[in-house]
Amino acid sequence: YSFSAGGPAAHPLVEALQLTAICPHSPRLSPMVLPLGTRVEVEVESPDRRPARVSVDGQDRGRVRRLGVSLSSRRVTLCFLHEHDFTATLVRKILHA
Repeated sequence: YSFSAGGPAAHPLVEALQLTAICPHSPRLSPMVLPLGTRVEVEVESPDRRPARVSVDGQDRGRVRRLGVSLSSRRVTLCFLHEHDFTATLVRKILHA
């Protein structure tokens, strides 16, 4: 998902916190790959003038003024077909985009 939103491509076995803004107002808000233990705090500077919304895995969480992002204790398991090759699929998508 991060790659599709303009973030870095990461193999599913890489354990990292990826932070990718969707349609950021500032082009300086680059995607980030951070160590798992990192906690990121985001605060909206002018929430009344420039309201911000949060979407997590496609689910709207509504307007926010401050947000903390860190590793969850809940594990996510990705499923692939037996013959699926993540790296080959990624290279194909990059070269034929």
